[in-house]
Amino acid sequence: MAESEVEEEFEQVRKRRTGGINQLIKNFKPWHFIMIVFLIMLYIWTLKDPTMKNQAIIIGVGIVSLVFFFSKKAEISGLISDEVATRIAIKGLENRKEEYNLPSNVDIKSTNCCRLETPEEPMEWHIGIKTETREGKIDYWRVDVHAFDGIITGIVEAPTGFTGNEIFKKIVVQPKYYAEE
Repeated sequence: MAESEVEEEFEQVRKRRTGGINQLIKNFKPWHFIMIVFLIMLYIWTLKDPTMKNQAIIIGVGIVSLVFFFSKKAEISGLISDEVATRIAIKGLENRKEEYNLPSNVDIKSTNCCRLETPEEPMEWHIGIKTETREGKIDYWRVDVHAFDGIITGIVEAPTGFTGNEIFKKIVVQPKYYAEE
C-alpha cells in the first residue's frame, strides 16, 4: 500500500475515533438542526409560563429523543489495513511510555508480525512491537487493535517476542446433552 494511502486511511480512522459534540453537529442535516433549534426556543417559551409545565416536559423529552434519533453513528467502514493498525500500535505505545515504564529515549518499531484474529469475523489486529533503548536493551510487546475502529484494546509485554502463533482462536464448546437429575 502506498504511503499516501496509508496516511489517508490513518487520518480517517483517527477522525472516526474522535467524536464528541462536533461530530454530532456534523451528522445533522440542516433541517434537523433548524427543527431542534425551533423546539429549544419553544421549550424556553413554555418554561416561562407556569401553567405550561407539562407541555415543557413533553417538549424536553421530544428534543432529547429527536437528538438521539437524528444523530447517526459515523459511517461504518471496512477493515483497517495492517499498515494502519501497525501505525496505531506504535503511536499508542509511544503515548503510553510512562504507563509501561519505558524510558523517554526508547526506539519503538514494528517487528513485521501482524496477525488478524478471526473467530468468525475479523475482530482484532495483533501487532508485534520491538522497543530498544540507547543502551541496547530490547523488549518485545504485543499491541491489540480493534479491526474496524482502530482502538487499542490491549498492550501486553511479550518477553519471548511475538510471532503470531501465541494467539489462538477461541472455541466455545456447547454440550450436546444435559445430565438428567
